[in-house]
Order: sequence, then C-alpha cells, then structure tokens
Amino acid sequence: MAQKQREISISEFFTKNRHLLGFDNPSKALLTTIKEAVDNSLDACEEAGILPEITVEVRDLAWEAVRDGDLTKGE
Repeated sequence: MAQKQREISISEFFTKNRHLLGFDNPSKALLTTIKEAVDNSLDACEEAGILPEITVEVRDLAWEAVRDGDLTKGE
C-alpha cells in the first residue's frame, strides 16, 4: 500500500478535495466565499481598531444578462 503513495502539490490536493474547502457545489462555494470575505473584513477592522461597516450584495449576473441582454444593465 505504501508503495502506491506519491507526493502531490498542495494545489493538486485541494483540486481533488474541494469539499475540504467548502467548494464542492456552487451554492456552498458562494456561501463559503462570502463568509470568508466577511470574516477577513471583520478581522482587518479589529486589527485596525475601527468599527466595521460591511455591506454584502449578491446578484445573479448570468440571469440579468439573459433578462436584459446587457451585463452592465442593472435591475
């Protein structure tokens, strides 16, 4: 068994094991990305000694592109 093992890069490991990072499906990937961005923002505010003011806006651009025919056109 040990003879079949080989070294792989960190990148290759996480590409094969996306579920460990929370990217195993599109919905979970979106939630993980937003959570990480908010966590990092809160950490930066705490380190800088300022009160956080964070706004998160999620829009479905693919749907808007189909609906409006123009990605730059909003709601």
